[in-house]
Amino acid sequence: MASPKEYWQRIEELGLDHMEIEVSSIAEAKTALRRVRGLQKELRQIKKNINLDMKSIRAMYRQKMATAASTTSSIVSLFGKRKLAGQLRADEKRRLRMERDSILEPYESLKFTIDNLLLQLDAAKEQIQQFIEDTKHQSGENKQSLSSTKELDTETIFCPQCGVVVEKTDKFCRNCGYKL
Repeated sequence: MASPKEYWQRIEELGLDHMEIEVSSIAEAKTALRRVRGLQKELRQIKKNINLDMKSIRAMYRQKMATAASTTSSIVSLFGKRKLAGQLRADEKRRLRMERDSILEPYESLKFTIDNLLLQLDAAKEQIQQFIEDTKHQSGENKQSLSSTKELDTETIFCPQCGVVVEKTDKFCRNCGYKL
């Protein structure tokens, strides 16, 4: 299992920060298209690994919650304090849920960032494909050089609840009110 920091490093190593794609010929466009597809494939693999890690974290906490405070509550219930034992179990489960959610939060943020990058790469891919089509249609005429530049912004943050873009400084989502 990799930590969120390790996943961030893997994403940064892809060189997507302020990446520019410029093409002036069909050959360059096809090369750029292969590169974009390769980046998307790597991002999807990272996201798949993140999902697996999140699944194992959830499974671990499900197991912890199943046995939450069992020894303490068993001892307390032996002395006839069943209500107190139930409260102890509930408190322990609540604490474990909060702990689990705080551990999963950075992974969720990573997934939203990856989704954003994939969307931006899709847009770049469409522009490159459009350039190829336009250039092929103009093949009888003088070929014009067209630059397609796409800057990827890894600073865009989405609300984990509704998916709306939020500012870094926002404490609550402006759309659904989710605490960020």
